[in-house]
Amino acid sequence: MHITSIFRRLSFANLTSLLALFVALGGASYAAIKVPANSVGTKQVKNRAITTRKLDPKALTSLHGGRGLPGSPGVQGPQGLQGLQGPKGDTGASGAALADGSITASKLAGSSVTQAKLGLTIAVGSTNVSSTANQAAVATCPAGTSVISGAVEVVGANGYVLNGVAATSYNGPLPFSGQYWEGAAYRTAGSASFGLQVLAFCMAS
Repeated sequence: MHITSIFRRLSFANLTSLLALFVALGGASYAAIKVPANSVGTKQVKNRAITTRKLDPKALTSLHGGRGLPGSPGVQGPQGLQGLQGPKGDTGASGAALADGSITASKLAGSSVTQAKLGLTIAVGSTNVSSTANQAAVATCPAGTSVISGAVEVVGANGYVLNGVAATSYNGPLPFSGQYWEGAAYRTAGSASFGLQVLAFCMAS
């Protein structure tokens, strides 16, 4: 009579609570079961159940083998893009400039001033060797140079200096010109043939 009264008072919520209590008690009982030694085999272990955290540190160390030989280098990769241009650097100090007139004879080393340094050249002018009594020739300095001096020679057919045949009447630059040196001569003895060779010494202007 009392049992019938109890079932009549049970609600759905009360019944659900009782079932949950039984399940909990049954689970605790299952957890209390001891697993015998060497009873867990491959079939009982779930895939991926053994992780590195489950392994003992010494066991992990034993799994590492010796260092292998280095492999061959791989193929070189493509060249990367050019980087951005860096900022412009500071301007360096300027070198010392030579003051006007600072190079004197004592500053020049021996044989440092050569013909090429001075821009010296020689221009030659000549006449044919003939019996003409009065002869003249002009030597012309190249463009970009100016005549600074000159000379005139009386020569024979072999080109050597001929003495006692003619006398120099003029040996100097042409007036109103800086590129010409003139030489002139006249015969002084007999009817011997002679010629003139005029030299102009020129310097870069």
